[in-house]
Amino acid sequence: MSKLMITWHASMDDRTCPICRKLNGYTWVFETGKDVLTDALWHPEMGIVWSLAQGSNAHARGYLSGHRYKCRCRITHEFDLEDVLAKCVYLKELAQSYSEPYIPWKGGGLFAEG
Repeated sequence: MSKLMITWHASMDDRTCPICRKLNGYTWVFETGKDVLTDALWHPEMGIVWSLAQGSNAHARGYLSGHRYKCRCRITHEFDLEDVLAKCVYLKELAQSYSEPYIPWKGGGLFAEG
């Protein structure tokens, strides 16, 4: 099954807020065809920490509590497409096995002798 992995990265210095420190390295994994991608990232302890509409909710909470951190956190994404590539190779081999008898220079098809 193909997967989309999203990971939170924090700078981990004195300008990093406590929320981003806690999120550093946390990875969300979504399996295609099984999980529904939403417009927000939810953390088990922190709740919604990022949304498409607002960006980082972690920073919004920091501002509301009076903290003015200068976080430089970011999220990265990675796709695991191994199964898709394996299916492509399989389909290519299957197509070749069906087409070889009909390729003239391979000794089959309309130009086959005898």
